[in-house]
Amino acid sequence: MSVYNGERYLREAVDSILNQTFTDFEFIIVDDGSTDGTAQILDSYSDPRIVRINNEKNLGLAASLNHGIDRAQGEYIARMDADDISLPTRLVEQISYLEKMDTVGVLGTSVVFIDEDGVRVTASKQPPDHNRSVWTLVFGNPFIHPTIMARRILLTQVGGYRLNGPAQDRELWIRLIRNTRYANLCDPLLLYRLHPNSVTSLRRKARRGEIYSPYPEPDQLLRKRLIEDLLGREVSPETIEWLTVSQGVQNALNSGLEDYQIETTILLMLEIFDAFVAQSIFLGDTTEVKSDLIRRIVAVSRYSPQCVMPGKLAKTWRRPLQRRALLAVREIAKAVRVWPSHWN
Repeated sequence: MSVYNGERYLREAVDSILNQTFTDFEFIIVDDGSTDGTAQILDSYSDPRIVRINNEKNLGLAASLNHGIDRAQGEYIARMDADDISLPTRLVEQISYLEKMDTVGVLGTSVVFIDEDGVRVTASKQPPDHNRSVWTLVFGNPFIHPTIMARRILLTQVGGYRLNGPAQDRELWIRLIRNTRYANLCDPLLLYRLHPNSVTSLRRKARRGEIYSPYPEPDQLLRKRLIEDLLGREVSPETIEWLTVSQGVQNALNSGLEDYQIETTILLMLEIFDAFVAQSIFLGDTTEVKSDLIRRIVAVSRYSPQCVMPGKLAKTWRRPLQRRALLAVREIAKAVRVWPSHWN
């Protein structure tokens, strides 16, 4: 756990780890140059399982986590943030799973989101298996970072975190897709706090231009890097942008995509799917990924300039032009055998 000026929620976070039902661990806490009461709070603990690392100056999350990885002695490394709360059985449930499933190297969990005062807001639903997790990496992040538990040897083999700034975890998972398998426990085992200074909130504000961020928005760059590595060719930034926009149906429907952009985006997703299969990154049954691919293809097709808002799509698609467009998408999907038979 790295902490920087986290005095407000720090004690709850620390206590939630020290009170785990699984007790055989070292708790490495990196004070990343805090100037508030963080050090005094940590000084108040005498639990011998706590290992303190004090950075003389603020180095950032990635560097601090790498210091922790270098110091760690255990077989597994679990992440924790200084403003969240791990539920009491988190560690024992994750360790139990990893002991049984020795091919899985990175394991996350679902979470319950809480507000500044600890009031539960909503719950997350993370992709439970490897195939859906690596597929999600094309569009976002399959893991909620402070929930993960990973095999230490995996993290050390690839040199830990590299990206200094937001999405340092997603960059790491992209690098590991050929090294291991991924999974998430469906039960929420962490309370993830949303507040104005949380990483999630700051990234949203930076994207909206409400605050200045010293880091370039990494999502597009990571998506481009992953897709180009899979396909073995360059993909234009414009195509990556179309892929990104095509997934935000509710927010961007009015702007629309031109027909050639729709076609390019659909073909790109089909090519990415085929690459995952051909390179054996997908393992076993891909039915759920196929269903998600079709959902995304349909989402792209909604950007036809003739379409209206989603609430009226059913009526719109009864019209000849929209019906033909949807049927064409269906036939493309069936031709490459990614249309689930129960959708016929």
